[in-house]
Amino acid sequence: MEADNTRHNTGNRDSFRVPADHESVCPQFLDITIDQHLDRVVTRWPGRVAIDDTCHQWTYLELQQHVDRLAALLAEKGAASQDVPVALWLPVGAPVVAAMLATLRAG
Repeated sequence: MEADNTRHNTGNRDSFRVPADHESVCPQFLDITIDQHLDRVVTRWPGRVAIDDTCHQWTYLELQQHVDRLAALLAEKGAASQDVPVALWLPVGAPVVAAMLATLRAG
């Protein structure tokens, strides 16, 4: 009998469970950008929980919506240029993940 090395989401911040069908999305990861990978995951699993911290529980679709809004704001402020640095100063949690992905999406 093989050992089950996956941990299951029990509400513990250190637990996780990789979906059984993840292989069909993840191997292509090296051929695309991180924000393009997010789009693929959202298409595949929009209602699955992407982030579950003490203050937020966002599905992949909700995460993408936060990322898109912030990326648009960053682009509007000129941060889409490679010459404009973006600094993030946020506590650990869902908003900082969205902000990091938004900076990648903005350019």
